[in-house]
Amino acid sequence: MRFSLVVLLGVVALALFAGVLVVSQVAGAALRRSLDMLRLAIRPERPIGELTSGPRRMQGFVGLSAAQSERAALLTGPVNGRPCLAYELELSADGRRCYSERQALPCVLRDGSGEVELPMPTARLVSERRESWRGVLESAPPPGLSPALCQKLVAAKNAFIERERLSPAVPVEVAVKSIGTGDLLFVSGEVIQGGLSVSLMAGRPVCVSDRPFAEVAKKEGLLAVAGVAFALFIISVVVAVATAIVGRTRPP
Repeated sequence: MRFSLVVLLGVVALALFAGVLVVSQVAGAALRRSLDMLRLAIRPERPIGELTSGPRRMQGFVGLSAAQSERAALLTGPVNGRPCLAYELELSADGRRCYSERQALPCVLRDGSGEVELPMPTARLVSERRESWRGVLESAPPPGLSPALCQKLVAAKNAFIERERLSPAVPVEVAVKSIGTGDLLFVSGEVIQGGLSVSLMAGRPVCVSDRPFAEVAKKEGLLAVAGVAFALFIISVVVAVATAIVGRTRPP
């Protein structure tokens, strides 16, 4: 009987550990993300032409900078082949990321009162416009994938497969977030004002979203609550089962 109790206590301890792990990994990450987005949402928002120095948020329509507009050259979306201003690509094999890259043109945000340059190559991109492709890169790559990028992805996939000792036939997925000209964006960053020019401070984090930050915070907060509820449900079920077993093993 003592041995059975030790085993049951061990099972309960393992279940509690698993529940804490679920909370920290699933709910914890979502909660941190929602709090981060909430912090961005409460920053003062002003028209671009009235921005002053400090942490600010703004919204407007994205487009090419004046210098880039003269060349009129846009990027090509790696999956759909449509023109875009910036994209963030992620290659996954066996459900694990093995390569990522970002390409971006000089972009500006305009709202009618002014414009501000967006550091898209380094900005944090929070977008729901996510397109994915799944298949064999060597024989049937996505329609928008250039030969040079295709070779780069194949090399990254092969190196990952060799390093992890996976099968050459492992599933491969290409996921892309993109920003097109004229898209409505919500931006938060550290603003520096110098005379008539307004810009975002270099070296400080800039967040770019295709949805208001309050909406992102709300969604991530709901995911965090769901993660916590799921973890507590697992713990309660395990504890209830263990309690019932202990009750049956007790002598009358």
